[in-house]
This record gives sequence, structure tokens and C-alpha cells, in this order.
Amino acid sequence: MNIFQYRSLSYLLCLPLIFMGCASTFTPGPVLVSSGIRFQLLYPEAKTVAIAGSFNNWDPTTHFLDKNSADSWSIILPLSKGRYQYLFVMDQKTWLPDPGAQMLIDDGFGQKNSLLIVQ
Repeated sequence: MNIFQYRSLSYLLCLPLIFMGCASTFTPGPVLVSSGIRFQLLYPEAKTVAIAGSFNNWDPTTHFLDKNSADSWSIILPLSKGRYQYLFVMDQKTWLPDPGAQMLIDDGFGQKNSLLIVQ
């Protein structure tokens, strides 16, 4: 098991405990809002969180999420209709799929990317 798999597995195992404490203020996964798509992540240990995907050529330095209350992070991206793969990038080194994503897709390298279809 490589470090990516270990960190992903331990993070996913802790998600139910994390969400139980703040279920009323945090909605996991991408959400359609009037100005685009809101992406959110609950990851209190991170100093920075970015989102990289097919919409920004997988650049982890383009779209940084803002830290909100309860140690959640969010960003709204104005995405047009289409199919997008993406990952969250914590502290510019740890890449993780969105734990709230409804769909995952094989990345061709043995890992999974989050998949979002905007209609």
C-alpha cells in the first residue's frame, strides 16, 4: 500500500466521525449555486487546499479553497456544461478524491479521480 492509498484510506475511515459533528453546517460534494459549482472539503489538518482537474489542466496552484468555520474549505467555480475530473490537493502535496463526490473514475494510473457532470 503506497502513502497515497494509506492517507486516503485513513481519511475516508474518519469521515463518518467528522460529519457527525457538523452535519448541519457542512454539505459534502459539489453543489450547484447561482454563480457556479461550490466544492467543499472538511480537512482540518490542512494548511492549504486547492482543487485541480480537467477544468484547469490539473494545475494545483490555480484554484485555492477558502477556509471557513468548522475547518471546512470551499470554492465556487463557474463551470459550463461538461464532464470534469478533479482532485483536492492538500498542502501542495497530498492529492485526494472528493469524499462527497457521487462518482469516481479510474485515472489510468491505478487511482481514482472524482467525476462531476454539469448539465
